Amino acid sequence: MTYAYSPEQLEIRDTFRRFLGEAVTSEYRRKQIGLGVKSDSLLVQQLREMGAWALFEPAGSKPPSMMALALLASECGRVLLPEALIDSVLCGPMLVGIAD
Repeated sequence: MTYAYSPEQLEIRDTFRRFLGEAVTSEYRRKQIGLGVKSDSLLVQQLREMGAWALFEPAGSKPPSMMALALLASECGRVLLPEALIDSVLCGPMLVGIAD
């Protein structure tokens, strides 16, 4: 048994790695923290447009992907994203899907 990412999972990881790596620089983090900004609505909107939220919505009888959540969380941590993105926005659809 191999524990390797599927091609789809690698695509998800690489897409968010590229985007977050370009968007969340050390200058960006300093600016956000220095201004006391809790959430960057432009960054959140860009993530939505990329389909980040769609990854966590149940698709018919298929539950949301916990692996997709883990991949995005990992990439957010990799760039030290100063957002409460995972717990405030992305977990909502996961919890709704689990409750159904």
